[in-house]
Amino acid sequence: MKFLQERMMEILLIEAVLFTALGSFVSFKPLKPTVPFAVFFMILQPMMVMNFKAFFEEWHRKAKLILLILILYSVAFPLLTWAFASAWFKVSVSLVAVGAVLTALAPVAMPAPTFVSALGGDVELSVASIIVTFLASLVVMPTWAYLILHKTVNVPIGMLVKAIAEYIILPLIVGQILRYVTLRSGSFEKVNKVLLDVSLLAMYYLIATIFGSASHAITSLGLAIAFFMVMVYVYYSIRFGMTYGIGKALGLNWKELIALVYAASVNGALGMAVSLGAYGPEAAAGAVLAGPLGVLVIMILLVKFFKKKSLGKGGG
Repeated sequence: MKFLQERMMEILLIEAVLFTALGSFVSFKPLKPTVPFAVFFMILQPMMVMNFKAFFEEWHRKAKLILLILILYSVAFPLLTWAFASAWFKVSVSLVAVGAVLTALAPVAMPAPTFVSALGGDVELSVASIIVTFLASLVVMPTWAYLILHKTVNVPIGMLVKAIAEYIILPLIVGQILRYVTLRSGSFEKVNKVLLDVSLLAMYYLIATIFGSASHAITSLGLAIAFFMVMVYVYYSIRFGMTYGIGKALGLNWKELIALVYAASVNGALGMAVSLGAYGPEAAAGAVLAGPLGVLVIMILLVKFFKKKSLGKGGG
């Protein structure tokens, strides 16, 4: 199913529009319990291709890149969020802007390794970026939320632990077992191709479910939210662009650069959970707008960007 990979951006954008519209007429709530399974199968292929031996052989270089990601997440991105917060509050309902701020402070998005793997990026670095930013979010989110919003928010530790166990540790164990078995049997490439298709199908299913479920929050605010979304897209364009520029300036190789750029993504589910718990449904709607409708769209557009760059430079 080469089509699924070659037309990833087009498929995802069509899904975003189609299922947002469809969600106004059909309830996607019954599908929510299936989301953890979709995430598992989405991230299983990246977990299988993870090469721990290669990762630890380049540990000093990887450690520096992980430290860079941690600095970006803990300092650079929150400062950028602080700079944009006042503009968000001016062009939207205050609680909607609050949701956008809290989402911008969330750790790396779970789908990041799937995008990175599909583009031929550094999967090990992408998975590491999720783990370190999830752990750092216990300090980063409440600290910067207090500085920007002047209110203490609680990060749901139970949700973080559960997410790491379900979406990182379990797929990693299963993926590495599959890697060991398939390498010994000589079927690694065959299984990898099958799992890549499964990963993409799971991601398409997840995107459909996310946009279908978030349809009401996205459409209920109407045209008044247009200016707010423009500001959100400007913010994430600068955030991803800044990360790309830093990576290029440091002379990162193509695989590392892809992983670094996708480390600028955010976990919309966590942003929505914190927004809902601290400020209520209206803030959660803002998190949906900044998450699925905001950063996820940029992540999709980056597929086209990296593919064009890869073709222009022969893969690097």
